Amino acid sequence: TNIASRRDILVGTNMYVNPIEDLPPPAIQQPAKPEQAILWPYRDAEPFEGLRAHNTAAPRQAFLANIGPRSQHRARADFALGFLQIAGIAVLDNAGFATVEAAGQAAIEAGAPIVVICSSDPTYPAIVPPLVQIIRAARPATVIALAGYPPDQIEALRTAGIDLFIHLRADAVATLDELLKRSAV
Repeated sequence: TNIASRRDILVGTNMYVNPIEDLPPPAIQQPAKPEQAILWPYRDAEPFEGLRAHNTAAPRQAFLANIGPRSQHRARADFALGFLQIAGIAVLDNAGFATVEAAGQAAIEAGAPIVVICSSDPTYPAIVPPLVQIIRAARPATVIALAGYPPDQIEALRTAGIDLFIHLRADAVATLDELLKRSAV
């Protein structure tokens, strides 16, 4: 649980991933004889390696819809970048957009099956509904995630069309697995 939520860090696996690194082969499960104690080989990194292997079979891209000045979106954009790279998702980053319309148009033109909205909690109520509407009008199957988890806004953001939340307390394995499943081509 601590590894999945990134409380315990496995450098290069659940944090600070090298996206071009080759994955090690999966552990070989040996059948146990009834008279032997059952011990299965397991590496803590396996769930994360499984995500990357799954994404390698059908590579995904994510577009970061960074809105506002750099100081407003950069921390969450950097977090989202590192989070998505855990699963080997290629991230299309940018310097940010001054308007929702510009961010929406860039997201549509990027053609990525995943869009992550990056800004600040105070701006989300004003920018999320119109941005989601712009993206869904042109690309209805796009999975739209939000960088952050503002507790008092969760229901409104889900109603506006946010599919998933990427945040510090998220179970990275479960969240990324769901993201990969929803964005399958």
